[in-house]
Amino acid sequence: MKTIQVMISERFYIRGEKLFQHFSYDKKFDKFLKDKRFSIYEDFEVKIKQKSINLHFIQRREEQGKVVFEYDLIKGYIKPKNNYFTIFQEIPTTLNCEFCKYADLSKRGFIYCNYKQRPLSYKIKNCSFFRQKRKK
Repeated sequence: MKTIQVMISERFYIRGEKLFQHFSYDKKFDKFLKDKRFSIYEDFEVKIKQKSINLHFIQRREEQGKVVFEYDLIKGYIKPKNNYFTIFQEIPTTLNCEFCKYADLSKRGFIYCNYKQRPLSYKIKNCSFFRQKRKK
């Protein structure tokens, strides 16, 4: 496991009758923040939903290195201040059974996959059903 630290910039822009809320981060973290298999994806989604503002939501766009929310602007609305926040998370170095929440490794030399509902004779190195288990 390796620990990553993602610093996210929250910026607001007004263009015409629309307000844009940008959550920008380093592009090298795209593979973790946009992949549902990693627990940091869930943390990121929860955080940006908490930070979303209470205006009429139009759409969400995902671009490389950023997520953009678009809102209808109400006359007289004061633009919020830009800010930063950080997400820390441990990321597995490989997507194998050792770090998967579906794998039951309780019996020595035996792996049971709760997703596939069958025993495995060896650890799968890169499973398409992989979901990172959270630390307790």
